[in-house]
Amino acid sequence: MKKNIFFVRHGESLGNLDGPLTVLRSDIVLSDNGIAQSAAMAEDIGALFRPENFEKSAKSAGNPGVSGVGSVPSAGASGPDLIIVSPYLRAVQTAHPLFAKFPEIPTEIWSFVHEFEPACSVQGKLDRLQRFAIYDEYFARDDHNFRNGTDGETFAEFIARVDRTIAKLRETKAKNIVIVTHYWFINAMLMRIKNPEIKLSPKYFNDNELAVKNTEIIKIEL
Repeated sequence: MKKNIFFVRHGESLGNLDGPLTVLRSDIVLSDNGIAQSAAMAEDIGALFRPENFEKSAKSAGNPGVSGVGSVPSAGASGPDLIIVSPYLRAVQTAHPLFAKFPEIPTEIWSFVHEFEPACSVQGKLDRLQRFAIYDEYFARDDHNFRNGTDGETFAEFIARVDRTIAKLRETKAKNIVIVTHYWFINAMLMRIKNPEIKLSPKYFNDNELAVKNTEIIKIEL
């Protein structure tokens, strides 16, 4: 059975702004703008399931924040069948308006759909420009098994989480699934689903990533 997967990147967070962080990356909160973006995103998700939009593409359905490939939700669906959320605080905050809009829809926190963490925890608290310099160096190294510090994530570990997610999605009975997650995680999922035969390397991944805006909705069939 084909599934409609709706990836949602979290709303704007304090980590997307300039300045050092005082918390671990898993504990970064949304900005005021990010909270407003999340509320609008929930309305966009709701619009996708209106009867008049069943046979239209996401673009033509009047949702400029939605992009992707595949069919729209099946006729008769009143909302998603399942909402999956990263355990990171900014993702959970982004999902709150979805919980309120679809209180009857099952929701699950999947521990393995969090963001890729190529920097160690100490490096992760640097300001945005410093963090991005570390990321650039990491991807240029192009080593699947390189680990920053003692708790940075290797690229091999990251892709293993992505593959685990795809396998679990195939097993679930839900057909219309919303996943609130993160920039790099969405990119890796799209690459693995669209081109499973390609062996992803850190450099290839970095060179071919899609620019995903905060609270952008990207739909794909699985």
